[in-house]
Amino acid sequence: MDVFEAIANRRSIRAYKNEPVPADALDKILEAARIAPSAGNRQEYKFIVVTDEATRKALVPACNNQTF
Repeated sequence: MDVFEAIANRRSIRAYKNEPVPADALDKILEAARIAPSAGNRQEYKFIVVTDEATRKALVPACNNQTF
C-alpha cells in the first residue's frame, strides 16, 4: 500500500475490543512514535500510557468528554 492509498482509505475507529494491548505491541507502537519526524527534529514528544480503567475514566473530562 502506498501513502496515497493509505490516506484515501483511512478511517476513524471509536469502538475497541475490551482487551489489553499486548506489551510487545505497545512497545512497537511507542517506538514508532518515538522515531517519527517532528518539527525541526526537536522531538518534544511525551507519551503517557494509561492502562488502568478507572484512571482512563477519570481522564474523560480533561479530554472534552471523549470516552474513546
